[in-house]
Amino acid sequence: MTQPPFKLPRWIIAALAIATLTACSAVRLAYNNAPELLHVYLDNQFDFTDAQSEIVKAELRNLQAWHRSKELPEIQKLLQKSQQLLQKNQSPQAICALFDDVRPRIEAVTNRALPALTQVA
Repeated sequence: MTQPPFKLPRWIIAALAIATLTACSAVRLAYNNAPELLHVYLDNQFDFTDAQSEIVKAELRNLQAWHRSKELPEIQKLLQKSQQLLQKNQSPQAICALFDDVRPRIEAVTNRALPALTQVA
């Protein structure tokens, strides 16, 4: 006699669905409010003057606008590539090689933010 395949209770499936939707909403909320959140964090770390604070706020808004227009399309391409790779049985080396595609995204944001950081410093 064979046993039926294991089935998750409906409440667990519903809880997982709600958790996934909540996580997506949290990421969107954090991204949309990133300039304000980062300003509060940075101000707590460095105690900006009023003049510095205005510069930081403006630069963080500019950084986010640039990120949305230039980097999000690149990140979308990277995620699509990752999804295609993960649909196949990949070696650990192939998965780790994805970092070679992630590094330029990190460097682009860092390079974009450095002039503003030096201006405030």
